[in-house]
Amino acid sequence: MPEAAPFRVHELASAIESKLGDEKLKLREAAGQIGISAATLSRVINGKLPDTGSFAALVNWLGVSADLFIAGPQRTTGPEAIEAHLRADRTLPPATASALAALVRAAYQDLGRPENKEI
Repeated sequence: MPEAAPFRVHELASAIESKLGDEKLKLREAAGQIGISAATLSRVINGKLPDTGSFAALVNWLGVSADLFIAGPQRTTGPEAIEAHLRADRTLPPATASALAALVRAAYQDLGRPENKEI
């Protein structure tokens, strides 16, 4: 039986913390928006693995692909991957990570993906 792909719970926690900070949300407010308990949200922020239903609700609330938090050969590339790395950087303020992520998304939209352009 194949081994399960490693889960990047710390990157998920960082993305959640960034959104909480960006939107100035309290834990209970965010949990209500997500549709999970505040206790579950707290556990995920503290590095515990969420169940599949909570994980789906979290990535939906974050507005990102679930692939960003699952290691494996089919990693997401481009703006989503860059955003995940920016948000996972604990030395980068959340507002700065969000601003840089928006800049990257805008650049990709304006310039297109490099692999789709002829040189």
